[in-house]
Amino acid sequence: MLLCGITSELAKEDSVLSYFFCQATDARINSATSVLRGLIYMFVDRQASLLQYLQKRYDHASRRPLEDVNA
Repeated sequence: MLLCGITSELAKEDSVLSYFFCQATDARINSATSVLRGLIYMFVDRQASLLQYLQKRYDHASRRPLEDVNA
């Protein structure tokens, strides 16, 4: 809870803050791939123009990026 409060306060500043919270009890959000997915989502949510670059890479990939164990 302390970290949530700190990130809320830092987000009020003019700087850019990116973060991802892992949860030990949920394996779906407790991996490097999950962290990467979360950060990419946060970047695209804040800067919608990045979506076009991500979409190109996703459409041309032979396998879906960020979905296998080697992501």
